[in-house]
Amino acid sequence: MWSVDIQFYKMTHSRFFSVVLKFIFNKYTITIAVFLVFLTFFDDRNLLRKQAMKQEIKSLEMELAQFHENIERSREEVKRLTTDSLYLEKVAREKYLMKRDNEDIFLFNETAQ
Repeated sequence: MWSVDIQFYKMTHSRFFSVVLKFIFNKYTITIAVFLVFLTFFDDRNLLRKQAMKQEIKSLEMELAQFHENIERSREEVKRLTTDSLYLEKVAREKYLMKRDNEDIFLFNETAQ
């Protein structure tokens, strides 16, 4: 009984490998495999390059979102500067060191000792 099972296993096992080997060494299978390797690694639009491009697109989209946020903040700043004269004076004094005619400005440099 066991010998019959072993014989059947050896027979089916060897047939399976012969069919697989015939399929692997078929000229069409080899051609398709070479073509896929070429497309994957050596073509102008290969998979590695596509992955790098996706990464670049993702980083550029994040940068674009930051630029949109900066634009929105700048618009709010411009709106506030055009409508609020006290804020305009504050920005002019702090950022551009502007003063009125009857005022003096003293600048202090804080150096770490």
